[in-house]
Amino acid sequence: MLPNRDLSETRQPHWACILTILLTVERHLIIEELALRPSGEWKPEAHGWTVVRVAEGAGYCLQGAGARELNPGDTVISGPSAGIILRASQLGIMKLEFFLVLPQYLNGLLTVTEWRQLEDAAKHAAPHVLHFQANDPAAQKFTRIAGQRQRDCLSSRSAMLQLWASSISGLLPAHDPMGGGVHLRDRFREFIGKMSESELATRSLSELAGQLHCSERHFSRLFREEFNVSLRSRQTELRLQRARQLLAATNAKIINVAYESGYRHLGLFNQMFKRRFGLTPSAWRQKNLAPSADDFSGRGGGNPQIYLMSEGGETQRLTDGTGDATNPAWSPDGTKIAFAWTRGFEPGNFNIFIMDVVTRKLQQLTNNEGRNENPTWASDGAHIVYANKRGRDSQIWTMLADGTQKKQLTRVGSNTTPVWAPAAQ
Repeated sequence: MLPNRDLSETRQPHWACILTILLTVERHLIIEELALRPSGEWKPEAHGWTVVRVAEGAGYCLQGAGARELNPGDTVISGPSAGIILRASQLGIMKLEFFLVLPQYLNGLLTVTEWRQLEDAAKHAAPHVLHFQANDPAAQKFTRIAGQRQRDCLSSRSAMLQLWASSISGLLPAHDPMGGGVHLRDRFREFIGKMSESELATRSLSELAGQLHCSERHFSRLFREEFNVSLRSRQTELRLQRARQLLAATNAKIINVAYESGYRHLGLFNQMFKRRFGLTPSAWRQKNLAPSADDFSGRGGGNPQIYLMSEGGETQRLTDGTGDATNPAWSPDGTKIAFAWTRGFEPGNFNIFIMDVVTRKLQQLTNNEGRNENPTWASDGAHIVYANKRGRDSQIWTMLADGTQKKQLTRVGSNTTPVWAPAAQ
């Protein structure tokens, strides 16, 4: 899971605070953003590989007793259990852009041998961490991907996967058929090295043994000796990982998820899923897709929304569940909230809204003028500063709190997180 990202909170000296509630499910090949305050830290704890880029600011990548300086554009790729910590400099905010690569969701692409090699790499005594400076081709490729207007599309996800695969390719030993397949063990390695995990999950033992022209017992023994796990155990794991992916990404009924995952009996599917993940499929979906049944529709959207929390811990959702609603900020008098929202626009295309907390009246201040985020109120309550991205870089703009008199303040570099001085200027 992503640490410290379930609840992103803005506290106020009033009776309530506002919350942005996010999915707790790890998101595969989706670029996300995280801002660390000065000296703030983030420890990636994903079950897969983390690819992270410094979008703004500076800091350090800590691993064990070592520290490596990070500057804008630098990229770090860390494997599971790498144990790295990303720390912002004391001088300012460090903004990160990152995505996860979860090998369990690549069973249609990875061969069985590649799966084993990735697992071995993850368990390596010195966990793998790759660093790329901003001028390195890998870091430059991430910069280009992050700069695309549509980042949640097939071409972007393919580019992310290619960036990760080419970067870690040196960590995996080259496949060697050992003699061109003269002996049965060599033929087994060559045969299994060309088979995808999704194909392995759907093939019966008799089919696999028949293709290799050996007995079922002999095939099972070769598989266990090569991968230190039985064929049945590996096939079960692949099917359950497939089921978990379907539960997280689709609205399919549980029985249909069972069928899609290779199970023909719902009772057996529920039993095997609970044994592996500790919850029944329906309970797992409920827990991982929403904080409560009342807060989300349970239809798999999982968009971040703005909530109001009382001192007693009771929450009320302020936004209507459509689009992504982020970056909430209280007005100085505590009556309004400014925030970024994609409602009515393409994913990732944010606009600035304000809401009267009492009446719930909404007012849209920007209208499809690029990507508008991170609104902050001036102390007079009459002005708002925000970040606007119309091209490759973000710039800082101001406007009146009614959306008029927009003015661009910066024009050089990428500027994303504005903060007002104590008195409006």
